[in-house]
Amino acid sequence: MIAHIAPRVRTLCNWYGPTEATVQVSMATLRAGDHESPVGVPFEYSPCVLLDAAGAETPPGEIGELYITGRSLARGYLNDPVRTAARFCSIERPDGTTMRAYRTGDLARAGDDGSLVIVGRVDDQLNVQGYRVEPSEIEGRLVEHPGVLEAVVVARPDQGDDDTQLVAFVRANEGVAAQSLRDFAAETLPRHMVPAHVELVDAYPVNATHKIDRQRLCTMALSTSASTSRGTSSGGESATELEREVLDCFAAVLSIEPGSVGLDDDFYDLGGTSLRSLRLFMRIDDRLDVRLPLSSIASASTPRLLAALVAEARRRSGGTGPDRGEEPHHEWERLLNGIWSEVLGLRHISRTDSFFDIGGSPSDAHRMLDELKDLYGATVSLVELESHPSIMELAILIMRSTERAVLVPLTTTGEKLPIFLVAGAGGLAISFLPLARLLGPDQPTYGLQARGIERRAIPDLTLKGCARRYVRAIREVQPHGPYVIGGYSLGGVVALKMAERLEAMGEEVRLLAIFDTYLSTAMIGRSRSRRDERALRPHALPKGAPRLSTVLHLPICGIVQLRGTAQFEVFAALGELQGIFARRLRPWAGRATIFLSDDEESTYLEACWSKLLTGDWSSVRVPGEHLGMLELGNVRAAASILRTQIHEALGDEGHDRPGGVDEGTGAPLRPRPAAVRTD
Repeated sequence: MIAHIAPRVRTLCNWYGPTEATVQVSMATLRAGDHESPVGVPFEYSPCVLLDAAGAETPPGEIGELYITGRSLARGYLNDPVRTAARFCSIERPDGTTMRAYRTGDLARAGDDGSLVIVGRVDDQLNVQGYRVEPSEIEGRLVEHPGVLEAVVVARPDQGDDDTQLVAFVRANEGVAAQSLRDFAAETLPRHMVPAHVELVDAYPVNATHKIDRQRLCTMALSTSASTSRGTSSGGESATELEREVLDCFAAVLSIEPGSVGLDDDFYDLGGTSLRSLRLFMRIDDRLDVRLPLSSIASASTPRLLAALVAEARRRSGGTGPDRGEEPHHEWERLLNGIWSEVLGLRHISRTDSFFDIGGSPSDAHRMLDELKDLYGATVSLVELESHPSIMELAILIMRSTERAVLVPLTTTGEKLPIFLVAGAGGLAISFLPLARLLGPDQPTYGLQARGIERRAIPDLTLKGCARRYVRAIREVQPHGPYVIGGYSLGGVVALKMAERLEAMGEEVRLLAIFDTYLSTAMIGRSRSRRDERALRPHALPKGAPRLSTVLHLPICGIVQLRGTAQFEVFAALGELQGIFARRLRPWAGRATIFLSDDEESTYLEACWSKLLTGDWSSVRVPGEHLGMLELGNVRAAASILRTQIHEALGDEGHDRPGGVDEGTGAPLRPRPAAVRTD
């Protein structure tokens, strides 16, 4: 992963530091050739010491346990003196002085220049996707299953990757399926604690003392295939060469055998995350020389659908055309099939049949396109239909047009009124995909993201401009209220501004859902504090104040498309600037729910919002830290509460898809499954 990202960005940094040391202890600049975990030279305020088992400092090049000292250390664990005594201690230096230190449990070695490289752990604690994980917690959950006798969880590093995966070796009664155990774990555990693979065993290897040999299990885990396959592999089904390429990309990113991925297997069901979706699209870019927007994964999350998008992208650039097929493969193809059947009077239409070759006249085409716009809000010209004459090609055109817009459809089925969710600074709408799926197929859900973050377009430079554009976008889907709007991180402020704008237009906003949004003192009507400068940055990607060169890139970052993660970093810098210079917000008297992540800032955030919310509001603590609260394992609780809140706010109206009535005819206006505006 380092070798893949480093050449694509200006600087790739690895920040090290546990919460007990106020997070940031050291930083290393990574190069493409780095295969270990360098964390750099400790900062002046957090000197580090490496000690051997006897408590003596280790010389350069030798491995020791890492102790952090200095003024950045926490006082200890709240109301937990036993744990505090175990981790915080005094160490004696060679000059006879003592200093307070935190015992990290990390094993490291130091170079001659004092730079550190992390090489492992002194205990069984694992580092998974940036989280510290105790295997015993996962093992305890697995043995709660009535069919499980014993469980052991170990870490398996991905081959050729820097990510770590968990493998559970389980002794169970006959008839217990590996995938059912993984699903059982996912019901209560955060996403990063759910084993990527479950291996059923009859017995465990033991060492000389007759204890379970975890080292041998780690070796076994390296050769573990996707034992949690969902049984939907392609098997005897013939895949095209392009589909096989995409299947290989799926398997490589998910670290499972290609044969265990089926053409219709869902990326997120197989263990995909936002980070892995980024890796997937980077691999497709390198291997197939096709750049697709990351939001494609929302509507094309299977190898079959993603291969169709790749084929269309190639065709548009002069490559080979799409492969033939018969049955509709997704929602847009099904909708188009129904309209074509009605307009042309045909019962059986192939997804690859040309509209004009099967009897469609220009007048039929105009009638069909009018139906498409009136029913589903998709504006397609006759010229575009002539160049995309089949259901498959036209569906891909509509999806691609939607993906270029700020509005990304996440769930378009169901008869309820939709919910609109605004991504945070530098974030993509697909970050809400786990939440959308947990809300259920009957709840239409749309994500909003910054203009230009994926496609070439000048970004909105103010929060007010973002809100104005987003309101236009959601009214293309739902012309009239009542509305349900939410936002994550800085997106919560934008959502509040959208609600204000809608009410000023005479519309009603029934519920405002805020996910861990920081409010500066200026936003709530006080002078700016130093806390603002500290607290804004954890909610954006850059670790320091944006450089002038970065700021100058902002107006053109959508015109000159940046590679890799640089595009998101630039937009995160823009979000940071917008947050720093935001003015006082108006109090909100409507109904609101604040979802707060499980970190030390939650109480402060709740106090800030209490000064701004003057109506019926509540706050809810949900699992996960700020950057991980929308992941599948953490967002389950929020989804359950949000479903209830939406139902209470809308009542029976929540099941009434009409978003108002036509002023001329009095007929109900139907919300549409996707907006196709690209401005």
